[in-house]
Amino acid sequence: MFHELSQRYRREFSRSIEAVRFGMAAEFESLSTMPVTPVLLIKAVTLKLKYLIRLRDFRLLFWKLDPSGHLWYGVQIDDDPVRPGILWSIAESGEETTAVSELLKTGFLCVFLFNEDGTNVASARVSICFTEPDRTTLIADPTVAPEGAWQQYENVVDSLLTPSSSVKLLAASPAKACEWIEVHSTLISRRSTRCEFSLISGEEGNQQELLAEWLVDALGAPVAARNPLVHEQRRPRELSDLLLSYEYGSFLLESKTLAVLDREQIPERATLAKNVLKQLSKAVNQLAGACANIRRGLRITDRTGQDLELTRDQPIHCMILVPDLNVIAECDALLVPRLSLSLMQRAKGFLHLLDPSELRRLVHNAGFMAANSRMLTPIMAFDGILMKRSELAWKQRSPDFRFSMTLRHPEE
Repeated sequence: MFHELSQRYRREFSRSIEAVRFGMAAEFESLSTMPVTPVLLIKAVTLKLKYLIRLRDFRLLFWKLDPSGHLWYGVQIDDDPVRPGILWSIAESGEETTAVSELLKTGFLCVFLFNEDGTNVASARVSICFTEPDRTTLIADPTVAPEGAWQQYENVVDSLLTPSSSVKLLAASPAKACEWIEVHSTLISRRSTRCEFSLISGEEGNQQELLAEWLVDALGAPVAARNPLVHEQRRPRELSDLLLSYEYGSFLLESKTLAVLDREQIPERATLAKNVLKQLSKAVNQLAGACANIRRGLRITDRTGQDLELTRDQPIHCMILVPDLNVIAECDALLVPRLSLSLMQRAKGFLHLLDPSELRRLVHNAGFMAANSRMLTPIMAFDGILMKRSELAWKQRSPDFRFSMTLRHPEE
C-alpha cells in the first residue's frame, strides 16, 4: 500500500521533523473514489521507524481536553524503556475527528510510515483493540480545533504525559503484531542516476547514504559523487561516503548508522548512544585522512574511474551523519568542541554533526535563500549556513540543536 499525502498534510509534514495525523482515504483496491478508510499517517526519523517496524506494535492514546473539547491523540513507540517516544497532535480538521469516529466503530486502521524526507516507506492494515472500550465515550463529539492549535497545548500535553499525572488516557493497541508492507522507492538525481530505496529489506548502512545523496542532490553541486575513490600509491580506496565540490569549497560526508532491524535483540537507546559515540571518533579520523589526501593533490575519481575536479585550497566542510542527534543529546557538553578542534588542528576542516532531519532542513534552507537572492546558488548558501552553524555548535550544551539562516537583504 502506498499513500499520497494531501496538500495540507504534505505542507505540514515538510515543515515538521516528526508528526502524526489521522485522516480518511480510499484504499487502492476500492473502485470508489470516496474516502472510506481511517488512516494514521506517521512521519518520524528513520531510527524511530525502525523501532516501530521491529517491535511490530505501538499504542494509541486519546484524551478530550477541557474546557475546549479539542481532541488530543498520540502514538507511543516503545523505543526506550524509561522514556518511550510519543508523537502527538490535536485534531484540527473534520477529517481527523471523522477518522477517529470510524476507528471507534470499526476497529480498523491503515497505518502509513514516512521518513525524514516525507517518503512513504511502509504501511500496514491493523485491527485496533481499545483497552477499556466502555470509556470510548470520553472522546465522543470533540470540537475541531483551528489549524496550528497544537502549539498552545504543549505544556498541557507535557503534564498529561508525566508519570505523576492523575489523568488515565484512553489507550488502544493493535490486536496482533503488525505485518508491515515495504514501499520501494526509486530516487532519481539531477544527473539521472537511480537509487533504489527500501527501508526494511535494504542494507541499513546503505539506506542512510542513499537518503543523504538524495537530500544533497537539491544543492546542484557541480561535482557530486557517492563513494568516491582516492588513488593512493598502493591502491585506490574510498575517500568518503559522499563528496561535493564547487568553485569556493568542498564537502565530505561520513554516514554512521545504527543497526536495529538486523540485530537479534532490539537495542535500548542507551546502547545506541554508546555505539554512536564510539563511531564519532572513527569518523573524525576518516575525515582527517580524506582532507589530507585532497590537500596532497592525490587523484580523486568517481566509482567509474572518471576524474573529479575539486577545490583543494579552502577549508573543507566535514559532515558526520548519525541516525538521530537526539540519541546523543545528553552526552558530554565538550564532545563537539573537542572533536571540532581535533579536526581543525589535524586537517583544517570544519566539523558538522548532523542527522538526516537536520541535513534536510539545511538543504531546504539553502534552497530558500538562493531562491530569494540574485547572487547566491543553493550550494553557496549551504556553504554559508554550515559556517554559521559550526560557529554556533561550539556554544551549545548538546549536539542536538536545529539551525536556520535568513538573508538580511533579499536582493543580496
